[in-house]
Amino acid sequence: MDGVAKSYRTGEIVAQVLRDVDLRIARDEFVVMFGVSGCGKTTLLNLIGALDVPSAGTIGVDGERISSMTERARTRFRAHNPLPVRRGHGGQARQVSRPAVRR
Repeated sequence: MDGVAKSYRTGEIVAQVLRDVDLRIARDEFVVMFGVSGCGKTTLLNLIGALDVPSAGTIGVDGERISSMTERARTRFRAHNPLPVRRGHGGQARQVSRPAVRR
């Protein structure tokens, strides 16, 4: 993830949720995210999981640039690359052991 930003517009109001985020997660690395309500945790997970696209910046997973994929391509990507998560106390998601994925 390089220089990722995400904003939402409602009429004339623009909410800048993420700004200039750089993130690297190695394969099989265990990552925990926590923070106060409204700080962008779910937005970041939605971007990493290819459920949404950034307003700016790039997101790549295993050499595939998911930030510029079409909705259809992101759907196929999600079907072949599940990102298992588990909700912890307070609703935060956390990754659990990754199942074997057939390719």
